[in-house]
Amino acid sequence: MIRRPKTEDLKALEEFFHLVISDTFSKEGLAELVDDINGEVKSKMEYIIKDINSYGQEMYFLVYEIDNKIVGTAAIGPSGHLIYDHIPKLKSVKELGSVLIHPEYQGQGIGTKLVDEIIDRLSEITNEYCLDSGYTIAKQIWTKKFGEPTKILRDFWAPGADHYIWHIKFPSTQ
Repeated sequence: MIRRPKTEDLKALEEFFHLVISDTFSKEGLAELVDDINGEVKSKMEYIIKDINSYGQEMYFLVYEIDNKIVGTAAIGPSGHLIYDHIPKLKSVKELGSVLIHPEYQGQGIGTKLVDEIIDRLSEITNEYCLDSGYTIAKQIWTKKFGEPTKILRDFWAPGADHYIWHIKFPSTQ
């Protein structure tokens, strides 16, 4: 079931973010970067709290729940500095982000359902959006779904560790 987050989800969401982000870092060979993992978890929690406190106006999250267990998230928010520092015209464009799926539920279509729902929501409020990633698996998934990135930041994280940015416009309805 896809739904909006609630205050009573905060503890479960923090545990979920820690699990998924730790797993992602591990798959990238970065499991030892505990401070970075904790920083990512903290920023996701700040985003969720911003969503709940603003009733979805400043951030807009969706959670995917199976048997009362949160197994996925996706969000709409302001574009992050990694995007607009490299493509300044995207500073005012909404960003699709925080697409995280529990490791035991990956590959089952949950991310696709969440992203499609978020894209539907985006299409109601804007004619374009952006997203970015430096994670290997995410870059592969986004390239398959959205095509080649708008910009590749070569060797951004380390030699051979590029960061991708996509700028997507909805087809004109005119």
